[in-house]
Amino acid sequence: MHGVFGEFALLLLMSAAAGAVSLWLRQPVLIAYIAMGIVAGPAVLGVVTAHDQIDLLAQVGVAVAMMVMSALRGDGGAGGEGSLLALAGSLALRIGIAGVGLYLLMRYILPRVVDRMAQSQKPAACSPCSCCCRTAPG
Repeated sequence: MHGVFGEFALLLLMSAAAGAVSLWLRQPVLIAYIAMGIVAGPAVLGVVTAHDQIDLLAQVGVAVAMMVMSALRGDGGAGGEGSLLALAGSLALRIGIAGVGLYLLMRYILPRVVDRMAQSQKPAACSPCSCCCRTAPG
């Protein structure tokens, strides 16, 4: 296999094929995805060797799927909880996007701005005095 990317691409291809078959058989796609995870796992085919990375992607995928499913469930069922679920899913999606944006801002953009500001301010020449530039006695 060609590393994590190759494994992930193969898993996506296998999942797409399983999903297409499940749609053709008029079965829920989620069941096909779960079955493909079992087949591709170490118990059957052993396609996955980068367990930590795939596990992280699986956890993120489940979280995103739960947010999307709750946002799409806007049927207004008993007591109007459908609209509450849609609001909560929409709010969770917005908070997630804002969190990613804040991370990118703090990790990549802000340090560059601060570095440029620090480079543009050249320190003034310091004259020896007793308050800030202490010289060794002698």
